[in-house]
Formats: sequence, structure tokens, C-alpha cells
Amino acid sequence: MIQLKQLTKKYGKGDKITDALTSLDLSIKKGEIFGVIGHSGAGKSTLIRCMNLLERPTSGEVWVNDVELTALNKQQLQHERRNIGMIFQHFNLLSSATVYDNIAFPLQLAHANKEHIHARVSELLALVDLEAHRDKYLHNYRVDRNRE
Repeated sequence: MIQLKQLTKKYGKGDKITDALTSLDLSIKKGEIFGVIGHSGAGKSTLIRCMNLLERPTSGEVWVNDVELTALNKQQLQHERRNIGMIFQHFNLLSSATVYDNIAFPLQLAHANKEHIHARVSELLALVDLEAHRDKYLHNYRVDRNRE
């Protein structure tokens, strides 16, 4: 679960302060999927970066799975981030790796064992209906839903 309580983010100093987020309350329950959309400059990136504390909010609280991220020190926050997955608007995948290998990569960095990696990657591929593409390389990967 993700919960934002009175989340506020301001930029600038003195007379030149811009309110990017103002007293935002949001609750996302386990299993819910949300997309953040809006006009350029509406605060979408700021919201997402504040949710995982890549950027500290000016005030308010960020809770993920009953842990208040805004109350954690740097080391505790790094530990909690290992359980938070995000896909950014501009993301980079390893083009010389397979779909499977790209999904497995963060788990390998976290030193997960091979059995756990295989089970988790298989689960995630099934979740997005891409099992048939697991061994394809991204440099020549294309899904055409109308042709499948």
C-alpha cells in the first residue's frame, strides 16, 4: 500500500517559490495500478520522485507498506527502496540482453539466488502476458498485439 499524507513540494527561495504539490493526500491499495498523467509542468515527475524519496518533499508523509519513508535515514531508505519498483517515462533497458535478462538484472544486483530470480521473472512475464517473448533480444523485439 502507498499512502501520501499532506504531501507538499515547493521549489525556489524567497519571493520566487513555486508550489509543485500542495497538501496532496493519496491512498493506493495493494493490487491497484495507477498511472500519473497530466500536462507538462503539472507535477507528475515531482510526485513520483517524492513517492520514493528520490526527492524529499517539503512537508508531509510518504508511507509504503506501513513504513514511513519520510522518517527513515539514508541507509534505511536504501534498504526499503529495494522493495519498490518503478518505471520512469524515459527508461533504459539493456538492448543486448533478452527480455528475461532485463527483468532479472535488478534481482541479480540485489544478490537474489537463481531459483528466486527464475520464479519472480516467470511470475512477472506471466503478469504482463509476455512469456512467449522471454528469450527475445530487445534490439529486435516488437510486440504487435493485432498479429498475435
